[in-house]
Amino acid sequence: PRGSLAGRLAHLVMSEIIAQCNHGVDLHTGSLHRTNLPQIRGNLRFPGVRELADAFGAPLLYDAPGVRGSLRSAALRRGLPVIVYEAGEPLRFNRRAIDIGVRGVLRVLTALGMWPRGEHSVELPPPFETSRTRWLRANQSGIFYLDVDLGEHVQRNQVLGHIGDPFSSKRRTVRAPSSGLVIGFTNNPLVHQGDALLHLALEG
Repeated sequence: PRGSLAGRLAHLVMSEIIAQCNHGVDLHTGSLHRTNLPQIRGNLRFPGVRELADAFGAPLLYDAPGVRGSLRSAALRRGLPVIVYEAGEPLRFNRRAIDIGVRGVLRVLTALGMWPRGEHSVELPPPFETSRTRWLRANQSGIFYLDVDLGEHVQRNQVLGHIGDPFSSKRRTVRAPSSGLVIGFTNNPLVHQGDALLHLALEG
């Protein structure tokens, strides 16, 4: 309460909002210049989280403990089950991501007895579930050309794209280290060595 502006805001959110809640759905886009497949992230071993995640019905379910200092991890420490919905990219409207998010929130409210059943309550295919993901990073600087789509299943050693050298014909192939699902990628074609290129949800 006597810290920095950011610290005081965090204190207000935790004391005035989070402390009054029984459940939480935290809505996010991808970070700047990145697109995310609609997905739910949550600590599925925490009481109540699995039920929220299943009710939401996103195409991907990522079992993850949460980043220290995040809203989700702070809420979990207070005993509050929270899931995070990540989808789309910043500064853009993505109709599919919005539709899945709205219907998912209504399904959660229905499961909690806070909203009547409706067309959002239809049966959905089971999600791709994982507890392991991996960001593939650029092994050289250049222009990144992506050869796969968001939500595409890929096999180990499959070509995902390549990085071209704008000053020569040389290019470096980017391959999948294992089988999985494409759940995010950079929208910025200009990459530096070490930049995150593509996010895979790993099978098994």
